[in-house]
Parts: sequence; structure tokens; C-alpha cells
Amino acid sequence: TGTKFNVCAYEDDEALKLTLVEGNVPLIHDASDRHFDVRPNEEMVFYSGRKVQPLKKSVDVQPAIVWKDGILLFENARMDGVVKKLERWYGVSITVLDPAILSMQFTASFESESLSQVLQLLKITSKIDYRIKGRDVTLFRN
Repeated sequence: TGTKFNVCAYEDDEALKLTLVEGNVPLIHDASDRHFDVRPNEEMVFYSGRKVQPLKKSVDVQPAIVWKDGILLFENARMDGVVKKLERWYGVSITVLDPAILSMQFTASFESESLSQVLQLLKITSKIDYRIKGRDVTLFRN
């Protein structure tokens, strides 16, 4: 009780992230049997399928929790992460024709914009064009 946190865990992600807003969360890393205490404004990152120790770091918790208020937030985010987030948020499949797009950075905040409005901003700010056909979106350089 009194604990507020966010867990980001998707099957196709290489890591599971726990971000603590309030309270205290004790964790045990099964692979190493190490114990961790996560405190407010800290994030634990567990890497699946890799022999890498979990990473604990101090963070600004806002980017991890604004989704619950209907806000889609990107802060200097790599485009490969932006694509994943857009696919999940809007329930679409995105194909990127130019691999150079995936290493671009993007910063924006959206509250109630449609997918086409988000993609239009990408087009204006990043020289990325798009095509939407049903639930399939294609991104390419213009």
C-alpha cells in the first residue's frame, strides 16, 4: 500500500523496466540471487536473455508515468523506440523503408492527437514521409 510504480514489460523488448514513484520495492534478481531495494525516483532495468546484471539508476519518473494521463511523450527518443511506442499506442504495424530513419532522434508530446497528426509532425520536423493503409503504416525519407 502506498506504493506507486510503473512497469514496462513487452515480449519484444530486450529489457523490463520498473520505475518507482512512491514507496519502496524490494526485488530479487533470480539469475544472480542479488537483492535490490528500489526507492522513489529510481528505475531498475532487467535485461532478458542476456548475462547482464540489472541496472539501477536515478531517473525523472514523469516520462514513465504520463501515459496514464493519455500523454504520448518522446524526449530525445531514438526513432526505433518511437516506432515501437506508436505501434503500441495506436495499434498499428509500422514498416521503415530506410534504416537511417531508425537512428534519428525525436522530441514531442501529444495529448489527444491522431496517428496522422503525429506522423504529420514527424514529416515536418524530421524529413520523414509516411503512407497509411488501414492498420499498416510505412515510413520513408522524403
